Amino acid sequence: MDEDFRDLLIDLTEEVKTLRAQLKSQECNEEFINENETVDLLKVSKVTLNTWRNDGVLKIGKHYVKISRSIRYKKNALLNFSR
Repeated sequence: MDEDFRDLLIDLTEEVKTLRAQLKSQECNEEFINENETVDLLKVSKVTLNTWRNDGVLKIGKHYVKISRSIRYKKNALLNFSR
């Protein structure tokens, strides 16, 4: 294996480790809430919440995550959400 290529792989591996650690620390700070807590927070109905998800107003990954059949909303993203 070329020495420069080996060094590049080592550098990339270290960068991935750093990014993984940063992501893990971000995930720990994220607070997720269920649908009932979300409708209370946003003061909308469950139908409106579902419509917003289906229409792309609320975006997967940014505003909510799906875990199997369950949906959990990111509280901080919703607090900063404006329709």
